[in-house]
Amino acid sequence: YSQRISNFYESTYEPLGVSKADFWVAIANGAIKATSINQTLDLPFQWGRPDNENCTPVTANSHRLPASTGCDQVEETFISRMGLNWRDAVAL
Repeated sequence: YSQRISNFYESTYEPLGVSKADFWVAIANGAIKATSINQTLDLPFQWGRPDNENCTPVTANSHRLPASTGCDQVEETFISRMGLNWRDAVAL
């Protein structure tokens, strides 16, 4: 599916100047709304995310996610600091 969605973006939205970042967030918001109870969950959305071909972190905030070395980092970040439960942390 992701290749078809990418092709759709390239043929329809890229020529309009919509960034890939905005496109994917808009699609995710649409999926969340479509699967919410009574399809009523409307998340705020703001256009203007720039695309970045390089995934190198550029700010101190880029290192907020836990390293993928085990459950201790997940527990520290998502459960202890953010107050999520294990089910929500796993979903993330």
